[in-house]
Amino acid sequence: MSSDTCKLVHDLLRPEAYRRNATAIVKLLTTHASWVFLVGDDVWKVKRPVDFGFLDFRSVEARQRACEEEVRLNQRLAPEVYLGVEPVRETPAGYVIGGEGPIADWAVHMRRLPDEASAQALLARETLDARALEQIAGTLAEFFRGARPTPHFGLRSTLIANVEENFAQVHPFVDDLIDRETLEQVSAFQEDQLWRRRSRFMNRIAGERIREATATSGSTTFTCCPNPTAAGGCWSSTASSSTNGFAAPTSPRTSRSWRWSWRRRGALTWRRASWRASPRPATTSAFMR
Repeated sequence: MSSDTCKLVHDLLRPEAYRRNATAIVKLLTTHASWVFLVGDDVWKVKRPVDFGFLDFRSVEARQRACEEEVRLNQRLAPEVYLGVEPVRETPAGYVIGGEGPIADWAVHMRRLPDEASAQALLARETLDARALEQIAGTLAEFFRGARPTPHFGLRSTLIANVEENFAQVHPFVDDLIDRETLEQVSAFQEDQLWRRRSRFMNRIAGERIREATATSGSTTFTCCPNPTAAGGCWSSTASSSTNGFAAPTSPRTSRSWRWSWRRRGALTWRRASWRASPRPATTSAFMR
């Protein structure tokens, strides 16, 4: 991390860097691709200058484009949560959000949602009921129907390129985080499925099933709001993506995938289910980027 980057993070930990919350306590969360500053009722997310292959945020222009695209995608489902993009400016007093001075970087501005209302917290308290999940599913289904078709993301050539890139980026970690035999089995399985299911992929494109859509990536990405909003009735999603493609199981040993299932007392858990080899949304969480 460069000295300028260190100073930017240090300065944005000061309450006075935020005009509206000059006395609020600032909390920093770090993800693989962003610094997330929690400031009172606001959230400010600055992209880290990193290059992971599947994303490259090394330039200020690339980080600006990523911020703008994140807001564009997420405002469709959560317009009251994703508020816009603001410049990070350099001033004699240090880096600040907004105001005057040269633009040093960019930040996504979001409304902070209560932690206790997240699906993860509700699940821990065993208060996440079927009605809330059905409402989420209904909202997403309606959203998918109206989303813009993006057929190029579903082309077999695109899927092959994505799979090859994934394995190329995993190879440096062979014998450290994953053994070679497992990696080769997963690779062979995905290559086989991309060939065997090629007609299914083409049918999905013809049926306009590949859409600029939202990711439903986990219980931490949903918050159940006390009052209905334009963000989807009683919930908001902080995850979105512009891709929708093929997601294979994590291991070829058992042709299985995972899905949500109810246990007694309404606790929501993962359980194994038969995998039908149908392409499923392969998306990423924008909030955690």
